[in-house]
Amino acid sequence: MVSYNVNEKDVCEEKMTAGSLEKVSILLVDDSLHIRRLMRTMLRAMGAQRLYEAKDGKSAIEIIYRTPIDLVLVDWMLDNDPSRTGMDVVWEIRHSQIERISFLPIIMMTGHTEKYNIEKARDMGVTEFLAKPFTASALHQRLCTLIENPRPFVRTRTYFGPDRRRHEAENRDEEEERRYMVMRKEKQKGDDL
Repeated sequence: MVSYNVNEKDVCEEKMTAGSLEKVSILLVDDSLHIRRLMRTMLRAMGAQRLYEAKDGKSAIEIIYRTPIDLVLVDWMLDNDPSRTGMDVVWEIRHSQIERISFLPIIMMTGHTEKYNIEKARDMGVTEFLAKPFTASALHQRLCTLIENPRPFVRTRTYFGPDRRRHEAENRDEEEERRYMVMRKEKQKGDDL
């Protein structure tokens, strides 16, 4: 059994307890039985009891339409179903005419963490991104983010999903970091002269 040793105070400021996931219905979509078992063990250690599993996109969509799911964790690559990848599952969820489905929080799991893939997942409507291999702590952190800071959904002509912009404080920190880097480069140029 995998032990779950995460300092919850650091990750979630003690708001998410072991029972917090007790009534949350979570769908795990991964073609690897090993990964599904590992995730099931991690989630159960966090208090999750309502876990559903799918090994391919077709099964995932069937479960989503037949069962009230609260959260989907889906792998990008679903080798058991070459006609339907994890991104296709995301597309089907976001384009559902059933509101409880189209607004589902989705965590995309993948080992393909190149910037292009992360942006593509974000632009398809993924709520959070989890890089493989991941730890129980990283999974817990994503779940805390979904629970404590749910992102509002937006609809435009070309996009429906969680707001792709992060919180103002995060953006402000990034802007301050950019300004600092520019000032540092300018100082270095001046020192070189």
